[in-house]
Parts: sequence; structure tokens; C-alpha cells
Amino acid sequence: MIRVEHNDLRQLFINLGVKKDKTVMIHGFMPSFGVIDGGHETFFSVLFELVGAGGGVIVPTFTYSFTKGEVYDVRNTESTVGGFTNYFLTLNGCYRNLEPNFSMAGIGKNVRELIYWDKGKIRIKTKNIVL
Repeated sequence: MIRVEHNDLRQLFINLGVKKDKTVMIHGFMPSFGVIDGGHETFFSVLFELVGAGGGVIVPTFTYSFTKGEVYDVRNTESTVGGFTNYFLTLNGCYRNLEPNFSMAGIGKNVRELIYWDKGKIRIKTKNIVL
């Protein structure tokens, strides 16, 4: 298995166009990177280092709660699309939108505006959401 270090990730993200003051959305299969030294913490620290205070990072935190008739609790319902998304939800400053199936979470400048989902529409569609 390939071992990936901080500098390897940094160079990969730079090659992909990640840079200061940009907002990036990450959606992928983490094991395809290999074994990342420092795991999720290293992965996200490299991203935040590159985008800086003027940028942001967004990840999917899909739950499919509404389609399963489950209550969606924006603060406590776990993502079903990977461990790195659940790790992301524990980070300081993380904002998660109220969409009960395909929720998104983000940290950084302007992420709320990018992933905001109107609460009024949710109230019309379902009552199975805990705010």
C-alpha cells in the first residue's frame, strides 16, 4: 500500500488547482490515496493550509434520512458517505445545511451561502427534521 505524506497531498492538491482564497468541494474515495500519514487530520489540514482564511472546504454529508422515513438531526445524524465526512463534521466552525437527504457541510469563508438550504421549504416538505 502506498504511503502518502503531508507534502505529497500538498503537491497533489496544488496540481489540481487548489489555492489561496478558493473554495473546494471534496467528494471521493479516501483509500484511493493510499495510507495517509496522520489520516483525516492531515488530509484536511493540508486543504485548509492551501485555501487559507479566504477560502473554504465543502464535503457531502448525505444521510438519505427522508427517503428512509428517519428523523434528520442536523447536529447528530451521521453521514453515510464515508468516515472522512463524519470526521469533518466534528471540526470547529463546521456548518451543515438542513437538506435531509443530500446535506452538505463546509468550513470557511462563504460556505454558508454556497450550501444554504431554505428552512421554509423544508417545513413544507417534511416534519422529520430536528433543528
